[in-house]
Amino acid sequence: MIADIRTPEEAQEVLQELLSETERVAIMKRLGIAVLLNTGTSYDKIRKMINVSSATIASIQERMGRKGLQNAIEKIRINSVADEWTQKISGIFSFLSGRKRK
Repeated sequence: MIADIRTPEEAQEVLQELLSETERVAIMKRLGIAVLLNTGTSYDKIRKMINVSSATIASIQERMGRKGLQNAIEKIRINSVADEWTQKISGIFSFLSGRKRK
């Protein structure tokens, strides 16, 4: 069933029906911890940023080499880079459009 999900909207609908708000928050925190660990962020900084215990961070650290978690981190990283470039390109076009009008 999960493999049949084709769009972010479908994924959101399924997850909202299957998981409680608390479970969704826990998943997002775990993903956030993984991404931050992957960038070399310290335990202390992660603990303060996400409001989690050092034990939770350590639990995610133990899983960092696993394929599923690495795939999730890579998808988040790719989306982040794409968003960053989209903003940069939009800014350039806005700047160029403003210059042409003068």
